[in-house]
Amino acid sequence: MRGAESLDRHVVMMNLVDRSAPLPLYHQLKQALMGEIRGDQLRPGDQLPTEAAIEERYGVSRSTIRQALNELVLEGHVERIQGKGTFVAPKRITHLPYLTSFSENMRSQGYTPSRRVVHRRTEDPPADVAAKLETEQPGECLYLQRTLFADGEPIGVADTWLPVQVLGGSADALDVERLERSSLYGLLQAPPIELDLHHGVELITPAVADAEHARLLEMPEGTPVLVVDRVSRDAAERVVESTRMVFDGNRYAYRVEMSRPGGPNP
Repeated sequence: MRGAESLDRHVVMMNLVDRSAPLPLYHQLKQALMGEIRGDQLRPGDQLPTEAAIEERYGVSRSTIRQALNELVLEGHVERIQGKGTFVAPKRITHLPYLTSFSENMRSQGYTPSRRVVHRRTEDPPADVAAKLETEQPGECLYLQRTLFADGEPIGVADTWLPVQVLGGSADALDVERLERSSLYGLLQAPPIELDLHHGVELITPAVADAEHARLLEMPEGTPVLVVDRVSRDAAERVVESTRMVFDGNRYAYRVEMSRPGGPNP
């Protein structure tokens, strides 16, 4: 049980709970355990010590321990597995609420992005995509299917439709070599295309991996996935992109910052 052994080895580095401090005991215990996780003494997949071991180490009640662990579970830092115990959760990549490329998002979180083109062809889009492009006759589109990687691991699959007319009438600048070497948004904003990507809307829904996505993401069919449908516009409000991204639900999370309308006390 590497997690419990790790806690014993590094206990001298941890601050014991201070009953005279104004901070609740459960919060102090939570901070101590988070210190182990952030310091890599407890790594993803490691089992946390038992409640009995934590009680003996810190001299706190079982209810305090459960409250601290419940908060860690709710925040996604640890996970409970029935009949086995509590384990450090896998590190999840966060989907940021900005109109950024996959590559920009990954680099901002310290990952090395890469991508592999599965399909590239020009054709008329299906009716549902044409509706998202807000035209009954969008004309020929460039269709791309790409597998997206973070640090060499498959994390998502992106199906993208780009009207050829917004590409300057030709899709030649988006060949397979360039698409696998560079960010799609980087290519769209650079010469000769020079799109002004301005804003977009996303719809996020849970689903399970079908056979195709399971194969590309190297996961069992039926694994939970996060589906992100994005429609992007330029500064003139013209729809320039319709993309559906399917991410591994065990490794990808969506993060949104919220505030009360009209200020903190409307």
